[in-house]
Amino acid sequence: MRLLKTSVPKPDEYALRFKETYGSNIPPYAILSHMWSEGEEVLFQDVIQRQAKGRGLEKVLAAISRARADGYSYLWVDTCCIDKSSSAELSEAINSMYAWYEDAAICYAYLSDVPSTDKPLAEHSHFVRSRWFSRGWTLQELLAPNEVQFLSTDWTLLGTKDSLADVISRRTQIRPHILRRRSRIGDCSISERMSWAAGRETTRTEDAAYCLMGLFSVNMPLLYGEGRKSFQRLQEEIMRHSDDQSLFAWVSCDCTSNTESPHGLLACSATAFGFSEASSTVPYKSKRGRIPYAMTNRGLSIALHMMPVDNSETTYQVALECGLERLGDYAVIYLCRNDPDDDQFHRIKWHRLGAAQIQGAIMPVFVPQGPTSSQRRAAPLQLSFTIDHLSEPYELLGTQTLCDAATAETLSACPDEYRLLAPRRPGTPSAKLYIAYPPSRLQKKSLLTITLGFDRNGRPAFDAELLKSTTLENAKRERPLEKFWRPRLDPEFSGSAVLLQKHCLRVDFKRYERSGVDFLGVSIIAAHSHAWFVHRYFTAAGVPILLRSDREGPVPIPAEDDSEVSEQDEVALRETFRCDSIWKPSLAEKV
Repeated sequence: MRLLKTSVPKPDEYALRFKETYGSNIPPYAILSHMWSEGEEVLFQDVIQRQAKGRGLEKVLAAISRARADGYSYLWVDTCCIDKSSSAELSEAINSMYAWYEDAAICYAYLSDVPSTDKPLAEHSHFVRSRWFSRGWTLQELLAPNEVQFLSTDWTLLGTKDSLADVISRRTQIRPHILRRRSRIGDCSISERMSWAAGRETTRTEDAAYCLMGLFSVNMPLLYGEGRKSFQRLQEEIMRHSDDQSLFAWVSCDCTSNTESPHGLLACSATAFGFSEASSTVPYKSKRGRIPYAMTNRGLSIALHMMPVDNSETTYQVALECGLERLGDYAVIYLCRNDPDDDQFHRIKWHRLGAAQIQGAIMPVFVPQGPTSSQRRAAPLQLSFTIDHLSEPYELLGTQTLCDAATAETLSACPDEYRLLAPRRPGTPSAKLYIAYPPSRLQKKSLLTITLGFDRNGRPAFDAELLKSTTLENAKRERPLEKFWRPRLDPEFSGSAVLLQKHCLRVDFKRYERSGVDFLGVSIIAAHSHAWFVHRYFTAAGVPILLRSDREGPVPIPAEDDSEVSEQDEVALRETFRCDSIWKPSLAEKV
C-alpha cells in the first residue's frame, strides 16, 4: 500500500512524498473520499515527476493538512497513490479498496459542491443533493470506514456519518443502524445491498460491478472492455460464496422492455434492485440442506421450489428462499420452459415479483443467462408435415410455409400424400393448406384454408376458415400465412372438429419418424353439410339412403340448398366423426 506523508516537507523536499508499506506493517492512516474532476486530478506520475498542479494539487494538500491537524502521519488518496499504468497494481488496488477504507482510522468525504453555510439537516440542503451520493465508488467509501467526516467545499466540517445518519438514510435508503454500524453489512440480504447501488453512476460501465466487490466480500479480475458482462460476473462470484436467493429477487424498471422475452435469473444491473421492497428482502434459512448451484455451459444449474401455473407444465411459479415483508411469505418469480422436452427455462414477467405462502416441489433446472443456441438461430429447426389423409371430394390446391421456396417444396408427387418442410416455432403458424370443395367448380365459400402450427407450449394446433376468394392466388393474398393465426383448439383435444357453415373439418396429428426425419402426420376428415344433413329431403322423396363415413368411401352429394345445421344434426355429426368436442365459430368469425 502506498501512502502520502503528511509531515511538513523540508525545504529541499517536494510537497507530495510517498511511503511504501507491505503486509501488516501499515501505520494508522487517514483516507480521502471525493469526486473526480476530469483532467484536474493529481496522478501517480505527476507526483513522481513533481508536476502536480492546479485544483487537484490544492485538494490533496488540503487533505494532507487536515490529516496532519488530526494527528495522522499518513494519508491515502486514490488518484495518486495507485500507479494506474500498471494493470496488476490497479487490479490489486481495486480488489483491496474496500478493506483499505475499512481499515482507515478516519475517512474525509470532501463534498466540493456543498458550501460551508449549508445546513445538512434541512430538507432540500446542498448536502442531500450532492453528487457524492450518486457516484458508484462512494458507496463503499460511505459504508466501509468506522468514522466518516463530511467536509464542505472550503473543508469546513458539516457533520459525521453518525450524526447525519438519519438524513443520509433518507437520501440513500440505507437504514440508519447500518450506517451507525450497529448491524453488520453482511447480515443484510444481497437484494438489499444491491438496492443501495441502484441509481448510482460510474464513468466506466465495468466499474458499476467492480465498485461493489467489497460490499459482497468477493474478488475477481478486472476486464475493462467487457461492458455489462462485468455485472454478470459479479453475481456469479457472489453465488460462489452465498446461497442467498434474494439475488434473483429483482424486477425490470424499463417499461420499454418486452418482459415475456427470454431472460436469465441474473439481473443486468443494480438498477433492477431499485424497487421499494428490495431493502426489506429477508433471506430464509433452508429447512433442508440446499443443493449447491453453479453456472454451467447449459446455464445456471439450480434446484428451485416450482409449481406449474396451468396444466401445460410449461410456465412455473418459483418460490424463492426469501421474503418481501409487504407481499407475503415467499418472493415469487416466473420461469417458462424453453422447449416441451427440455429442462432449460427462462424467466418471464420480470417486471414484477409475486408472493406465495407455499413453495411447491423442488425441481432441478438449467436457466441460461442469455439466449440459448436454438433461440439464437435465424432459422428454427425444420419439421416435415405429411398429409396422410384428405376426404373426397375435397382437394388440396396449394400450400404455403414460412420457409423459402426451395425448402418448402413438396417432397412427394403422390396425389394422396403431400410432404412439405415447415418451421416449428411455439406460438406461430408453420404451414397453410388451401382446400377446395369441389375443385371442379370453385365458387364463393367453397375454398377453405387450414393453418397448421404450434401453440405456445410447442404442441401442434390448427386453425380453419372459409375464404371469399374463388382463386388460389386471391386466397393467398386474402389470408397470408404470417397473419390470422388463431389456434382455437387446445391440441390436447385430438380429433376436435370445426364446423364452418356447411363444411365440417376434423384434424388429427400423429408424430412419427421416417429415415431420420421427424414427421407430423396430418389427417383431415372433411364433409359438406349437404352430404350429412338431408334426411328430410330423401325421406320425402321416398329414397332410402345409408350415410357412410368417408373412411368407407365417398358420399353422394345431393343438390345444394340453403338450410342451416340444426343442433340435432350437430349431435349426429359429433357421433359420426367420433369427436370429443366440437367448436362452432361465432357470427363475427364467419367469412
